[in-house]
Amino acid sequence: MERPLDAIDRRLLNDFQHGLPVVERPYAYIARELGIGEDEVIERLQRLRDQELVSRVGPVFRPNRLGVSTLAAMAVPAERLEAVARRISARPEVNHN
Repeated sequence: MERPLDAIDRRLLNDFQHGLPVVERPYAYIARELGIGEDEVIERLQRLRDQELVSRVGPVFRPNRLGVSTLAAMAVPAERLEAVARRISARPEVNHN
């Protein structure tokens, strides 16, 4: 059974979806900002993933800021489009498809 989102869940989702500082212990940083323990942050993120409210937790690099970029395109038969899109989207290094 899914637990409803509380105020901390909402802050976790809203405040940190667009970036975190690059620090040795990012979950500890989040915990301090939210006023909870690091273990609780990890547990909440896992629950949000289990509920499919969060698809992934990890870095998103901005290639243009690194001086590089990547754009990939594929020609896929229409009847295979959904299957190919699912397979590509399942890769952890793909941000959006």
